[in-house]
Amino acid sequence: AKSAITTPVVIEGVGCRGALPVLAAGSTFSLARGPDGLIRAWGTLPWEVANSGQGYHPIPTLVQDLPSTVVGLWAGASHCLAVLASGELFSWGSNEVGQLGDITEGHRSNAAQVMTGVKTAAAGGNLSMAIMEDGEVFIWGSMSEKDIMRHPQKVEGLPSPAIAVAAGGGTCSAVLQDGSVWAWGRNDRGQCGRGRGGRNGPPKFVKHPTHVKGVRSNAVVSLAVGGKHAMAITKEGVPMVGAPQAGAAPTLQLPSSTPAASAPQKQSPLGAHGNGMEAAPNRMLVT
Repeated sequence: AKSAITTPVVIEGVGCRGALPVLAAGSTFSLARGPDGLIRAWGTLPWEVANSGQGYHPIPTLVQDLPSTVVGLWAGASHCLAVLASGELFSWGSNEVGQLGDITEGHRSNAAQVMTGVKTAAAGGNLSMAIMEDGEVFIWGSMSEKDIMRHPQKVEGLPSPAIAVAAGGGTCSAVLQDGSVWAWGRNDRGQCGRGRGGRNGPPKFVKHPTHVKGVRSNAVVSLAVGGKHAMAITKEGVPMVGAPQAGAAPTLQLPSSTPAASAPQKQSPLGAHGNGMEAAPNRMLVT
């Protein structure tokens, strides 16, 4: 029977002792790489519910048609992305607004190739992003009800190659080679770091990539975007959070209760899982 689990439990059949974990979590499901290198999913899979009315998997279930060389794994609200060691990007899951990037409108339980030459990717809400080997950024899915992209589109306006991207709730962010952070998309809660959007302030929707000036250049090593907030970690290990509360100053700021000395010193590869930070629709995790 379905029930809440309030304490950590071991998930059998996934994980690999001594190896960097490859895992992700969506709205009602989880993903992880097993000892055999293959990806498994468990929970309630929205795309299967949409197709057949059935989609509850209490134990990890193999994702079909996905090779065993996955090095990166990401989940949006109801879709999934995986990047292989070869640079191929695969997608599967829900596809109402083009988040799978294959032009079709149907949901897919099996993984299928979307792009090649991909360095890393990101997924959040109904959005998907990818960084190519040359640092160019592509995006697809939906940032708003009026903005639907059913195939990957190049992001214009970034002044230099990107090394990391993050997406969530209609907002996108990118870290460039110089460590600067750029953001665009929904800004009704200050997600883009320009102040809360509204009648007398910045726009509620930022159409083009904009420099987040609240973060020093050459400072950011990790980035995450949630439903209505964003956060970054600097080289000094200091978390910086875009305040999501109504009426709060939405510029990036250091939480007074988080001393820099307590943050991890080891830096992981940008854009890869295990980067020390994850953002869900209304919560944040820092490790």
